[in-house]
Amino acid sequence: MNLNKKLKLSLVIPCFNEQGNIKYLFKSLLSLKNYKDLEIILVDNGSTDSTFKTMVFYKKKNKSLNTKLLKIRKNVGFGYGVYKGLKKSSGHYVCYTHADRETKIIDIKNVFKIILKNPNDDLFIKGKRVNRAKNHWTFLDEFFSRSCDIFLSLILLKPLIDIHAQPNAFSRKFLDKIKYFPKDFLIDAYFLYLAKKRNLKIIRFNVNFNKKKRLYGKGSSDNFLKKVKGGVEHIVGAILILIKSNT
Repeated sequence: MNLNKKLKLSLVIPCFNEQGNIKYLFKSLLSLKNYKDLEIILVDNGSTDSTFKTMVFYKKKNKSLNTKLLKIRKNVGFGYGVYKGLKKSSGHYVCYTHADRETKIIDIKNVFKIILKNPNDDLFIKGKRVNRAKNHWTFLDEFFSRSCDIFLSLILLKPLIDIHAQPNAFSRKFLDKIKYFPKDFLIDAYFLYLAKKRNLKIIRFNVNFNKKKRLYGKGSSDNFLKKVKGGVEHIVGAILILIKSNT
């Protein structure tokens, strides 16, 4: 499928210590090779392993993909990797998702379909995680996910549901108006909050987020302490978002 220049899409994928997963990632990306106007930006988000060297190797092996590589020397957070990748992008629409196997690259095909049906700049596309029990979500996973949704919705006075679902996609017009970028996972909530605040047309589609698929890389909620820390950071970050978005 060929898209005209106006509908060119840039896909940003931050990778942190994903050396063992890069081969699988490129294999998944090949499912998108027929989208000639797709630009793929892989961001080595401060990895301490050989993630970037592995990226270089598989980029050379998969020349049919329009792939750009970006290396960040120090890991600051997921949001920072997304920010740097988006700034390097050139598409009329931009999109980002995770590199690990918990999300599916093939979901990007739905992003294309939605954009083709709604080719306008006031569009915000976001996944919606379904079948959580079948995808190995524990009680704690559900509890912390729902709690973050509730607390952020109350603080920001906007209904923010399933804030960390991937992928996320929007127009460059929306991106160019953003002046503040959270450096951590709050970037997901911030983008969704801005989309609601600016009355964008928000379209969500079902995705599966399988907790058992992560084989490599590091997550921000791998254990109970990380979940608690993440919850506190979300509340503090929400207050900062409220301040930044009103200055």
